Parts: sequence; C-alpha cells; structure tokens
Amino acid sequence: MSLKEIIENYIIKHPEDAVEIDKEVSTDYEITATASLLERPAPLLIFRKIKNYEKFMLVSNVFSSRQRIFSYFNLNEDSFYDFWDNISRRNVNYEVKKDEAPVKEVIHTFSEVDLHKLPIVLHYPQDGGRYITSGIIVARDPENFKIVNLSFARIQLIGKNEIALSMHSRGHLWTYFQKSLMLKKDLPISVIIGAHPIYYLLAASRIQNEYSKIEGFINDYLTTGITNDLPVPANSEIILEGKVLWDKSYPEGPFTEYTGYISNRSTNNYALIEAMYMKDKPLYLEINPSNSKEHITLSSISKEPIILGTIRNFFQSVSSYRLEWPLKGVHYVLFGKILKPSPGEAMQLALLALGLDHYLKMVIISEGEQELTVFGLLSSMLCGYKHAVLQDVLCNRLDPSANPEGTSSKVVLIVKPHDNYEILNGKNYVDISRCGRILHIGADEVPDAHINILVDSDIDPSDEDQVLWALATRFQPSTDIKIENNEKTTFDTRGKNFKTPKLPSEVIKNVRDLILRGKVPF
Repeated sequence: MSLKEIIENYIIKHPEDAVEIDKEVSTDYEITATASLLERPAPLLIFRKIKNYEKFMLVSNVFSSRQRIFSYFNLNEDSFYDFWDNISRRNVNYEVKKDEAPVKEVIHTFSEVDLHKLPIVLHYPQDGGRYITSGIIVARDPENFKIVNLSFARIQLIGKNEIALSMHSRGHLWTYFQKSLMLKKDLPISVIIGAHPIYYLLAASRIQNEYSKIEGFINDYLTTGITNDLPVPANSEIILEGKVLWDKSYPEGPFTEYTGYISNRSTNNYALIEAMYMKDKPLYLEINPSNSKEHITLSSISKEPIILGTIRNFFQSVSSYRLEWPLKGVHYVLFGKILKPSPGEAMQLALLALGLDHYLKMVIISEGEQELTVFGLLSSMLCGYKHAVLQDVLCNRLDPSANPEGTSSKVVLIVKPHDNYEILNGKNYVDISRCGRILHIGADEVPDAHINILVDSDIDPSDEDQVLWALATRFQPSTDIKIENNEKTTFDTRGKNFKTPKLPSEVIKNVRDLILRGKVPF
C-alpha cells in the first residue's frame, strides 16, 4: 500500500482531522507557516497546488498525532505498543524483485538528474537552504552486505545533483560511513521520499536490518535500485540514488532542529545523486522541522515501545508504573510514576531509563499516583525530594546545552505526591503553593521561595510547555542547579542566547488571510 492510499483512506474516515488546501502555495516558507499557524490542532495537511510544481501534491503532518499514526495500522495505543515491540524483535528473510515497480514510472539518471524539479521546501530564512525533511537513507554495512539499514539524516539541497548531509545522530549510517572512510570508498545510498508510514517508524526506531521486520505485514514489496543494488519500497513516491563521497565534505547547515533552535552542528558530508525516479504524479512528503509535534512524535513513538519493553523485561519486580516523554521536553525529559515502590525502586527505574535512552537529561519520578504534568511534578518537590546528578554522560550532540564532545550532565528527581497545589499568576511570574512552601517561576530569584525556576524573558512562566522547553534545552544540571542546606533549590535556565527561527511576518499574514481563510478559525 502506498502513502497516497494511506492518506486518501484517512481523509475518508477522518475528514474532521484533515485540512485540504486548494489554493496555490509556495515552497518558500508558506508550507512551514501553514503548519505553524495550525500547530495546536496539527491536522493532516494536504496541499493540492504547489507553485512551479504542477505534477506534485504535498502532504505534511502525517506524523503529528499519535492517534493518527495508530489509525494507519488500525490499532490503539496499547495494541500499538505491543505490535511495535513484536515488530522490533522479528527477523524474517525478505525478497527483492527486479521489475518495473510503480516508483519507476519516471526515471532520470546521471546528467538528467535535477533535484530542483522536486518541491523541496525552504523552511526558515535562518536555514542554510532547502531541506528534504522526509528522506529515509538506505545503506548497506560495508563489512556485511546482508545488513541494510534505514536512517534519517539532515539533507540539504546544494546543487542540481548534489546534497549535503549531517549524520549527527551518530547511528548506523554514521558507523557505515566511518567504515567506508577506513576503506577509502564511497558509500552507496538511496533516499526514500514518501512511503508507507511503517518505513518511517522503523527508520526512527534506531534498530538495524529494518526490512526484515516487516516482511508480510503490509501490501508492498522491495524492488532493486537502478544505479546501485540497494532495495527500496516499490510503492515509494520518489527515490534518489547516489553515493556519499569518502574524500569530500561540505559545510552543511545551519538548520532548525528538533530542539527548536538553529543548529550549526553537523558532520558536513557530501553526496552525489546519480538517479532520481518517481511515480508519474508523486505525493511529496514534508515533515515539519523544529520542535513541531510532527518532528518530535515521529522520532519518539517507535523508540518508546522498545525502551519500555526492555524495562519491562529487566524490571519485573515492579508491575505498576508509567513513563511518558512529554512533547515539549524534546526527547530530553521523562516523567514517570511508580505505585507503592520498595525503597530505591523509583531511582532504579529512572537510572534504567537513562541508560537505555541517551537523549534523556532530566527524569522526574513520582513515588505514588499523580498526574504527570510539569507544574504538578515540579511543585511536588516542595514537599521534599531526592536527587542524583550524573556528569559527563553520553548525550545527543544537538542538545544546545551539551558539550561539543557530545556529553552532558543528567539529573534524576524523585518526588512524592501530595495534596492539590495552588497557582498564583503574577505579572511575568508564577508562584505555586504546596506543603506550605512556594515554587517561583520567573526571570528573577525570590528569596522567600523554597524553589526558584529562573527563565528568560521569551519564556511565559504560566505556560507549562514553555517552562518545560526551557528546562529541557537551556539547562545543565551540574552547573545550573543550586541547592542550599539540602533544601532551597534554584534551577537557572537563563542567559544561553540560543537562536530560534522566525518566519517573515508578511508570509504569516499571507497564509492566514489568503490560504487558510475559510478553512480554519483563528
């Protein structure tokens, strides 16, 4: 089954969760602006007329809702997690067919390749250029050709048949390139743009030999490449084939990353594209960048079941607990609760999660039943808490507060649930009262507060999402937590001055007034 069929079926079943845009839209900022204006509901977006690209339709927000993703597989949350845990453990031989697959209806090779004919989006003025955000990179292990991997990387358009890459996740693709570097050989790659959602979830799950996981699960098959031997889904919308050069680099970036900031950190790889083939009227898949719901949800939903399944297997003494990765924690924060724990179990659970997910920087676990909300968990600290700070731990290199070497400090906070808390919203600050003490959130420290969370002026202290984002991305536990006499505590997220992207105001106005008028209420 193709991506286009998946989208068409979803629109029929859930018309209330889709916005179809018939007016002409430019790939210069307007796609991003549309998604940004509809960030909270984050509906499926279908753009039927793309300026200068008559053959293409464009779709985004395919992955912006967990319920939407579950529906692609006719599952709910509980059944999806079991399904995905089983998928990750499969290892089935798969067949690759040499045929005229649907994705090979239009073929361009070598000098005929022109990437400018694709509706590659320019997202923000601060970005280094146009980026393919939905590209799944297919590559073989140079030391074991039986292993084929699906990975994500930043893909910047830099020429008619040239792309720049950043493999900053340092996963399988990076390992393969390092092996090619040692052999002084180029690394053959293919890039999938638009395919059944299962391929995207697999690429985001950080496992290996993904094709062996889904043989027989969906109505699709693999077809051979045209200029290389890499298998690709026959019902893909668009395929690029090329090679990452071992002896050439390119200054890729900057780009607006999932942290919500503009990132210059890059592995600066360079690739030549030698073939570009597609369906006659392809659907171009766009994945919204920055800390959008789509970007964060896609990169977490397939990883979480694997982590939770591993914890369940190795932490069998505790049956009643829950862990959640909050959206605005951008992979760096984990909330949890454990009911009636034995001494030390909450800390053990937190450390186990940290060990399995190197993205995590802050883990807050409640020793009892309570809602896993930002203000709820933070205010529980007013009634007493335990903590542990770890230094120089492996992290994701795109964490703007991390060391350039790719290490960060990390913190575990263990709290207990208590009675309800009260919130007082002042001018540019919030005070939360619990257990006879005050938690203050604002730009300046308040001496009478038992806990101070200090934020920059661009953060609204009354907005839990913004406060969480500041703690996730502007905070190093080893230097930004101050504890006096084992009680009075300050979390300081101020003064980091990381750059955030901004869309042109005239683009926002045009999208709101012309493209979305009558489509959605503002």
